[in-house]
Amino acid sequence: MDGTCSKTVEITVASRNCTDNDADGVADAADVDDDNDGIADAAEGNTDVDGDGIPNSFDLDSDNDGITDVIEAQAVPMRMGTVS
Repeated sequence: MDGTCSKTVEITVASRNCTDNDADGVADAADVDDDNDGIADAAEGNTDVDGDGIPNSFDLDSDNDGITDVIEAQAVPMRMGTVS
């Protein structure tokens, strides 16, 4: 023997859901807006309104109308019968 010693150690790290769908640095499990579209996941839900296989909370165009949710989230609904 040459006086050196080596040992192989295997380390297993258990982790929770650390997926970060929108790459904003906040894991989806702690992120209130997983797709960063300006609409809270609680409001979007995990349903798939447009049937594209992507849950609304991850879908950038949840209703598949060609207008992204981030644009729609900024829209202010018009109130009928009022004049500004």
